[in-house]
Amino acid sequence: MRPKSAICCGVLALSMTTLKGGELTVMTYNIWVGLNETNELQRQVDLITAAGADIVGLQERGSTGAQAIAEALGFEYQVLGGSTAVLSRFPIVGAFGDGVEIDLGSGNSAFMFDVHLAPYPYQPYDFRDGLITTELEAISGAIATRGAAIGNVLNQMTTAIGSGMPTFLVGDFNEPSHLDWTQEAADEGLHFTKVAWPTSTSVVNAGMTDAYRDVHPDPVARPGDTWTPRPEPNEVHDRIDRVYFAGHDVTVTGAILIGEPGGPDVDLASNGVFPSDHRAVAATFTVPFDILRVDRNPMGDLNQDGVVDALDWAILSLYQHSDLSALSLNEAYLAGDLNADKRNDHLDFRLFKEVFDAARGQGAFDAMLATIPEPSSLAALLAGAAIGGRRRRRAS
Repeated sequence: MRPKSAICCGVLALSMTTLKGGELTVMTYNIWVGLNETNELQRQVDLITAAGADIVGLQERGSTGAQAIAEALGFEYQVLGGSTAVLSRFPIVGAFGDGVEIDLGSGNSAFMFDVHLAPYPYQPYDFRDGLITTELEAISGAIATRGAAIGNVLNQMTTAIGSGMPTFLVGDFNEPSHLDWTQEAADEGLHFTKVAWPTSTSVVNAGMTDAYRDVHPDPVARPGDTWTPRPEPNEVHDRIDRVYFAGHDVTVTGAILIGEPGGPDVDLASNGVFPSDHRAVAATFTVPFDILRVDRNPMGDLNQDGVVDALDWAILSLYQHSDLSALSLNEAYLAGDLNADKRNDHLDFRLFKEVFDAARGQGAFDAMLATIPEPSSLAALLAGAAIGGRRRRRAS
């Protein structure tokens, strides 16, 4: 984790940082209904800078919040759906639905998705108010409130997660985590009961890891509540702002809570009144720098000639079920490892077929197979493709 900025002489002592040695800091921050008189621009900028954030997912950006903060930071920004936006120290090279692709330099990309899910009905309040009393009621209510929305986002993320590239999902989920509402936490009186909250469960089941809970695994010792730093009577405090990550060899090295001075579990405090009704979270990751940018050469273009065709299928077939563990990620990719797990197996076959049909039309893959007779012509095609693939292979 980058050193925390100190508070001195009444102002934040700030230091801008850049990506070095594959280190990347990702932040999620609900800035509370845009920028207003109690939520001025400079305090927002100071906190983001003090956290050393490289990529920030904003929620409740307001009409001008994303642009104003990005310009003050010298970042790029992309407004997404609803109240969300992504700010980035690095170029944003693509936008789609609830996410963006970010160019980290040296031919490396990351994907960032940002959500602000429906706040009501809020099931922890329903517990408090006696409207529900059981785990099943909470799960049912949460699915009805946010299930379709998180399902849509995870569908958008399928290719990004499958690529093995650094992929992040951040946001104000407006729902607790199943990693927090455990039986142990309920026994300690932190929560009403154990609940396997469906939104966090579905994100983890999709292959993502909760960065804060990975660094701070005990929800009793370190609840990390983000809702809310503001004093409210009869409030239910919880960790509803989270940073998730996925990607081959992507590891989290630190996660901090950003909030008001003296707040519970707060690692980085504002100078004076914290300018939001949500605490923010920043997590630092190490990311590998030897994965091909698949947007520059289409995913599945194993011979790097700019198209996905039968020659690429020949290469994937040639190396299928081979041991790729000794290869770099670049080399393994060019041998058919499309999901960066150092294997060329059925998952890579399925990915290749999907990409082939997406590029050439539904059923194109099966039609291509029908034109390749067995076995002699296929053997010749494989040999030619293998030679071409080896000739074009780049070192990582």
